[in-house]
Amino acid sequence: MAKHQIDIALRVDIIEVLNKAGSLASFNSIQAILKCTKNITTLHLQFSFKPDCHILPATLVFKNLMTLNVNIPHTTLAQFLAKHLDIQNLVLGGPCNLPICPLTGCQLPHLKDLVCLPGCVRALTSAGSPLQRLGVFHDTIQDSGFQTTQLLNLTCIPSSCILATLHLDFNHTVTDLLTYIDAAAPGLCFLKLMESPFSDRVR
Repeated sequence: MAKHQIDIALRVDIIEVLNKAGSLASFNSIQAILKCTKNITTLHLQFSFKPDCHILPATLVFKNLMTLNVNIPHTTLAQFLAKHLDIQNLVLGGPCNLPICPLTGCQLPHLKDLVCLPGCVRALTSAGSPLQRLGVFHDTIQDSGFQTTQLLNLTCIPSSCILATLHLDFNHTVTDLLTYIDAAAPGLCFLKLMESPFSDRVR
């Protein structure tokens, strides 16, 4: 039985843990599954609680991982990302309430698709990733207060990024938004603007 379980685990290439499956009661089982599956290309973890810092231990390496979608605190992710340089698609939820994002300096040289909070964009693109698609969402009122002009400043989005798709949450206080977008992403093909759900609380 143990051999069959190992064989199955080695054939798994996509793991998704969503909704009730991401509960505290399932935590130990999720950890055990992750330790057995070494060949996954896609990992999607959405927990309904603040996960333990050891859910993605530094020793855990998925050599084929291309897509990561998690709502894990960013302080937990830094070491994990450092060992997964081939990630192309990254979706980050989870809190990031520090003045400097813990992911600053992460080297993701193949990153093409990024969805994250506004304060994390520069941290994940400063190393010169060939970013093509960027989604920036607001999870708290602090995110809504982040300066959109700073986010779209050319010094924040390196020239190696050739943005073709941009999905941006913004608040009503932003002026000349389209001018900044045009300067930051002259090759843009698709633009989606959504007013932040916290916009009315920003002055």
